[in-house]
Amino acid sequence: MIPEARLAPDAFWLKSAAEGPLHYTIITASNDRGLLYGAFALLRRVAMGESLANLDERETPTPRCAG
Repeated sequence: MIPEARLAPDAFWLKSAAEGPLHYTIITASNDRGLLYGAFALLRRVAMGESLANLDERETPTPRCAG
């Protein structure tokens, strides 16, 4: 359903997929932190009422320095 992807540390990929009548939203990541980033990115889209159809978003978050 989703091709193999090489993602940087903390990166994630949100992807919509369909197989017959079933529709899926997939979150894949390079590590646990990336999976959390991806989950929150998906939740943000849902909260803002954005469509999840044709979703294909890859992101590598950059760390923010506290100070």
